[in-house]
Amino acid sequence: MTNYTSYPKHRLTNNSCIICFANSKFSWCELYNSQRLYLLNSDYLEGAERIDVRFYSGKFYSFTKDKFMEWLKQNSKPKEVKSNE
Repeated sequence: MTNYTSYPKHRLTNNSCIICFANSKFSWCELYNSQRLYLLNSDYLEGAERIDVRFYSGKFYSFTKDKFMEWLKQNSKPKEVKSNE
């Protein structure tokens, strides 16, 4: 994740998001599965007001934190656990 003090519009490429925090700070990241799992299972989104996403298709959507969490749950694959058998 990369942090910014102003909205990094130039970074909003396909399959990425900009997290807009309540304190006028911003964070950009690509939405690979590992990153989605991190956002879903950590407290990184604490204080987020909205999340702007540009999908692979190029479509743009602005989520509330709760709606983005729902999207993450539906669009993230759990890590595979390797068996020692």
